[in-house]
Amino acid sequence: MLGACTIGLIAIAIVMAIMGLAGAPGAIIFQAGIKTKRVLFLAFGFIFTALGQSYVVGAYSVFVVSLLRIFSATRPDVPTWPLWIAAFFHSVAAPTYGMKEKPEEPTAQHSTLGIVSLAATIVFIISAFAPSVLVPVYGWIPFFERTKNNYSSGVARDAFVESIICLHISMDLAQPSDPNETLFELTPETEQRIDSLIHRGLTMSQRVTDSFLEDLHPELKSNYKHYLIYGSEIYYQGLQAMKMGKIKEGYEKQIEGISLVNLWHVWWESKRDVLGKKLLIFK
Repeated sequence: MLGACTIGLIAIAIVMAIMGLAGAPGAIIFQAGIKTKRVLFLAFGFIFTALGQSYVVGAYSVFVVSLLRIFSATRPDVPTWPLWIAAFFHSVAAPTYGMKEKPEEPTAQHSTLGIVSLAATIVFIISAFAPSVLVPVYGWIPFFERTKNNYSSGVARDAFVESIICLHISMDLAQPSDPNETLFELTPETEQRIDSLIHRGLTMSQRVTDSFLEDLHPELKSNYKHYLIYGSEIYYQGLQAMKMGKIKEGYEKQIEGISLVNLWHVWWESKRDVLGKKLLIFK
């Protein structure tokens, strides 16, 4: 704990030094404006100082969030919400400490710290919830590209899980409650719910990337797409055919769709434990 605090304080000190250097060109212009009493110099100096310092503090916020995301991915069993709170306060610590200083003469670096602190907060929030937005500005930061990819994988994971839940429930509803029963009629309410669940599941499946499926398991892509998704699509077509009065065609498509989805269930049950553990790293 002591070591972590020491490293954190050293990091903040380094950030404050770099922050001061980044704001120095603008501060020089600002001081020239004070001496010459030119408002334009004062304005440009203030803006350049704020931008330079904000960029540095924003970069540090992105770096801190990137490290925390990597830790979360490698230790999914550890609750990280306390770390997120600590990371936020650490990210804005440099301008916060700077504002506590009382310089004898006001400088542009000190005067802009309120803006810098606000910028650090905004960058932290964006980095936490939509890191891809910051790639053009902070793509050079170590570990950030990996963080962006993890975020994309997290989106694909959520879509994958929801698609499976919706399609599994829909197929369960499509099966007779009695295993020995081969023919049964769906109630309008059940049919409507199945229709809605399949539509939702297929919609979410479109957000699942091939790279996510391939990274999760080498056989997942083919089984997911060819059995679960395609089978659900065929079953859905059967439902629509039945509504249009094409009873034979609709019944055949439903049987075909259920058969394909059953093949998915067999494969999924054989890999469920392994895939369940892997899915945790994308939270």
